[in-house]
Amino acid sequence: MTGMRRLTSSDFVRKFGTYGDAALEKPLVISRNGRDRLVMMNLDLYRELLDAALARKDRRAEPLQARLRKAREELQFRDDA
Repeated sequence: MTGMRRLTSSDFVRKFGTYGDAALEKPLVISRNGRDRLVMMNLDLYRELLDAALARKDRRAEPLQARLRKAREELQFRDDA
């Protein structure tokens, strides 16, 4: 994905509210020590990505899909609580 905003983890911590709001519109890449480490994104987009990845029929993707299924189940559990 091109054009994603990049910021350092220290900037992210200092302006968490501002960047959290910005991530609702467009994913943010957060770096530490000059290396990309995390992506912060809107929860709805994350759920869409999970669903798309899990819908794919590819045996090579099965290990990743198992991890993603677990992540989706944890999200659903928190939504139900």
